[in-house]
Amino acid sequence: MEIHKSALKLGGVDPSILRELSGAYKPFVKAFKELVSNAYDADADLVQIRLEDDFCSINIDDNGRGMTPFEFQREFTKLGGSYKQINSGLTAKARPKIGRKGIGFLAVARYCSGMEVVSTTLRKHRGKILREGPETTIDLARCFNVPVPRAVLSRHLRVTSIVIRANGKTRRLRSSDFRLNRGRVAIVGKKKPRSREKLEIRYSLDCCKLEFKATIDYDYLLALENTRDLSQVSDFCILEIHPLDNNDVRGKQQYTKITLRGLKNFVMRDLKAPRKSGRIRNVESGSGVDRFTWHLRRCTPIKYDLPKPIQQMFGNDNLESYGIKAIDCLVFSSPSGDVELKRPLWGGNPDREWEPCTDISIPVEIDQGGLRARGYILGHREVIFPGEYRGIAIRVRNVQIGSPTFFGLEQILTGVSRAMLSQVTGEINVFDGVDATDALNPGRDSFYEENPHYKILRRHIVGDGETATGLLGVLIKSMLERLQVLSAVESNLSRANNYRSALLNLSMAINHYGSNGGVALRKFFASSSRPNGLSHHDDYDVLPGPRVAGFRVKGQSDLEQEHVIDFGTKTVYFNFGHERWNNRIFVLGQHYEVTPKMGTNSDPLCEIDTAEKKVYVNWGHPLRQQMGDVAFLKSSVAWKLSYHACRGDIEAMMDLALNLLTFNGG
Repeated sequence: MEIHKSALKLGGVDPSILRELSGAYKPFVKAFKELVSNAYDADADLVQIRLEDDFCSINIDDNGRGMTPFEFQREFTKLGGSYKQINSGLTAKARPKIGRKGIGFLAVARYCSGMEVVSTTLRKHRGKILREGPETTIDLARCFNVPVPRAVLSRHLRVTSIVIRANGKTRRLRSSDFRLNRGRVAIVGKKKPRSREKLEIRYSLDCCKLEFKATIDYDYLLALENTRDLSQVSDFCILEIHPLDNNDVRGKQQYTKITLRGLKNFVMRDLKAPRKSGRIRNVESGSGVDRFTWHLRRCTPIKYDLPKPIQQMFGNDNLESYGIKAIDCLVFSSPSGDVELKRPLWGGNPDREWEPCTDISIPVEIDQGGLRARGYILGHREVIFPGEYRGIAIRVRNVQIGSPTFFGLEQILTGVSRAMLSQVTGEINVFDGVDATDALNPGRDSFYEENPHYKILRRHIVGDGETATGLLGVLIKSMLERLQVLSAVESNLSRANNYRSALLNLSMAINHYGSNGGVALRKFFASSSRPNGLSHHDDYDVLPGPRVAGFRVKGQSDLEQEHVIDFGTKTVYFNFGHERWNNRIFVLGQHYEVTPKMGTNSDPLCEIDTAEKKVYVNWGHPLRQQMGDVAFLKSSVAWKLSYHACRGDIEAMMDLALNLLTFNGG
């Protein structure tokens, strides 16, 4: 087997620019994801990543269409432009191509000492060579930018046509007019080119059963002095090309295998980092490998792992419509084992069941000015953990652009409105209108804000000016409204609980002291005592209503829960048949109904009707404002009972009242 090694040239770029470009992707995972994007652009269905046990190297293999040596030289190592826009920027499988900047091979330069690329394809490389003059023997091998071994040329190179052009006339040579031998074309016969005639030679190189191996030395490339002319540098990349045996199964396959060797110490340190102790509430508290794979899943073009609540609220097609393309399977292997990676979305607290809230769940669909995007923005009732899920993730060609963002809204909002942002997550896919060449910075970390399509996107999400008038502003307003309603409902429930607890405590205290030598109490409840004034006043309704924080209040006895809030109709339904709303006490074998009355400061604090089994409390008395509802309720009833039971015995009245008020159920 003949193996030919040769160095590729890289010209026209100053080394200082190389160093700048190599720093465009931070941190390592964002640089590494460019290799996954390359596999996606190569129509790979299966991508396998393997982190070696010693953490010194990492491999990425794909079953995409592979590369010819010419494509490697022309596209993979191309700087300052990309050939990936051929066929309107679509791959053979109609995937919108990700790569547009043409600096991908430098993305990982700062993170490893070198890269090894091995690839083969079943395709042919086709090209043409132009010559001028009476030349009759042309060495095609010397015309190629990629040096191909003569033995390979003998078996794989074909000349498909030779045309001679002069003075607007064209002569096409027949196959008998030229001979091809080990990459050299010799024109024979009478149709040899004459002076000033142009020769066009079209050829094809069958790359089936050819494999190449390229080794890129990043340490050498980045260590060059600024003054050195890179047009003379020809040893940063060594290329080996060799044919595969007929019995070699690789000759029937297409693949690309990339290995990053000599990972830098800081990269290995990050990958080896152990999981932090205690409860993990953020991704960054996990192990180094867990952090790497989580970020890789978020930013690469793979399939979604859609949580059920997201499916319920927005449907399966909200993020998978419009023909979004993705790698079918991405497998990550490490010393810890193998795992298939899918893109994670926030789906609620894993420790509890999440009930979807449609009033703070907004679908996003934009079709304006050439921009087409779709997704959702989701608010939650609690702060979102892990914190890395907060914000709205924007994807272009199925790749996340930077970190999730609020489009600068966090600089506009203040106070509780700003705090609400910690409860917002979202996902938006841009399908048309945002082009990588003029809308995204080289590292895909952000958008160029002057881009017109980005302005449309921001206007829909945030709005214009200094106020949040877009979808995100609508969501924040709904979340604040929800917060106010929930707080008001909780306040009503708490007040009812306290009111009921006070009644139960009074009931137990009266029964205790009435049953244990409390003759005076028993006599009073056995007598006929009638109210004198409070019964004629209007009742004070301790039930919530008619509105709570602007929402209508309705009683509904058949509710399974104690209350239900319908944010769509802005209605709160309370089950007033629940025990917390019970205003009766059980006293010495009889049920008494306790009713607050809107009396005046000249009316008594409390009156007890033993005939009708009612207790009236003067809810309008100024002491209630000073003491609070619970203390006033207990005090007014306790003092009234003590007054009637003790019949003028001040000391006995004081003792009984204090006993009733301090009773703790013992």
